[in-house]
Amino acid sequence: MKKSILLAVSICIISFLAACSTGEKSTKEGDTGAIIKTLSNKGITVSAQHLNNKMLYDRFGTRNNPFIEYDKNPLIVIDFTMSSESEVRFRLGRVEFDYLSRKSRPVSRVELNSYWEGQLRNPGAAQTGSPPKYRNWSYNTVSNVINKNVLQDTLDIVPGTDHIGLLIFQGIPNRYGTTEITIPFYSTSGKLIHEFILLIDV
Repeated sequence: MKKSILLAVSICIISFLAACSTGEKSTKEGDTGAIIKTLSNKGITVSAQHLNNKMLYDRFGTRNNPFIEYDKNPLIVIDFTMSSESEVRFRLGRVEFDYLSRKSRPVSRVELNSYWEGQLRNPGAAQTGSPPKYRNWSYNTVSNVINKNVLQDTLDIVPGTDHIGLLIFQGIPNRYGTTEITIPFYSTSGKLIHEFILLIDV
């Protein structure tokens, strides 16, 4: 009898340890950039991943990295992928970002380029900090990074192709939490097909 009880207890302990070693690890604070959210509906699939500062520096470096700030505020950068079984239209200006009860629209290529042009080509703006923060930066390089990576204002998604780019939002200094991103898709004639709502910790 005692042997049976000991055997049963041993099996339970072994099973528990095995579950701990093979189960999914819980996400720790600061690791939220590792989470990828994927949603599908009406033949459209979207995936989104928040790129934290470490991921941004690993990908774009510490120099000529336009995703550090915007209008003196931090940026929230979302790596975004979309595909569709039929032709649909993505419109950047219709995307809405609700962060800590503050609603806003994405920062466009034009806006981000304009900001960094002021920082890097205006001598007064570039001389902040000690030494100057962006002394060795190149506006042409920064602009190329923006135009290559930030999503276009309007994009037609065709079947068989994954469209990848960055959604850029202005954050709030020293405040963190969950953001709600609303992303509508339209037919090429302008009719709303579906609206995705993504909740992402940033």
